[in-house]
Amino acid sequence: MPAPCLTLLNSRLREVSCLVSICRSRRVRQVANFQAEQPALLRGALVLLSSHIEGFFEELIDDVVDAVDTGIQTPSAMPDAIRVRQVLGDPSRWSVSDQMQRWRLVRAAAQSPLFDDNAAHVPGQLDSGLHNDKFSNPGTSEIRDLFRTVGIPDCWIDFHAIEPRNTYKNEIDAIVSRRNQVAHGDMNAIITELDVHAYIKNFRHTATVFAQVAQNHIADHLPHFTW
Repeated sequence: MPAPCLTLLNSRLREVSCLVSICRSRRVRQVANFQAEQPALLRGALVLLSSHIEGFFEELIDDVVDAVDTGIQTPSAMPDAIRVRQVLGDPSRWSVSDQMQRWRLVRAAAQSPLFDDNAAHVPGQLDSGLHNDKFSNPGTSEIRDLFRTVGIPDCWIDFHAIEPRNTYKNEIDAIVSRRNQVAHGDMNAIITELDVHAYIKNFRHTATVFAQVAQNHIADHLPHFTW
């Protein structure tokens, strides 16, 4: 059974493929305005693809947190990074200089149901939004930072242990860079059908590898876990 985020990814990528199919159909039918429409359709497909890549990683983190939430018996069984994030929240919350405000944060953390190592864990206590709400513009550095919040120090090391070729990692940054060019109004940013097809095909593989990375991480804490 695939990770839930992989099932959703199929629907996401079909949307991108739909724009490319519209482009191809209008070319075959020799639609009058095709030469003007083609760049817009393909540029739109690239921006949509980048958005769906972002959505995939957010959903993968949802899946990781949900698996831990439903699989552990006590807070001490979860990855430390998830527990710390759930109890303390985003680290930026603790940068306040007001001592009373910091004390209120300490008291709130101490009252968390996850504070006691041996408390009985009730599913539904974990909030995946604490990990992925600020994730955006999914470059390789941002993806690494996202996975750190669930206890994977460098997800690309884990990724390359399964898929050693750098092509897939480099292509993530290429998609984001080209997406930024389009989104910021660079009319010289040219996207082809072959570009989009290759990006879709390669990201399917990238996503499958990341789902395996996540499964391996969960299994370190929940033996015999599979999606």
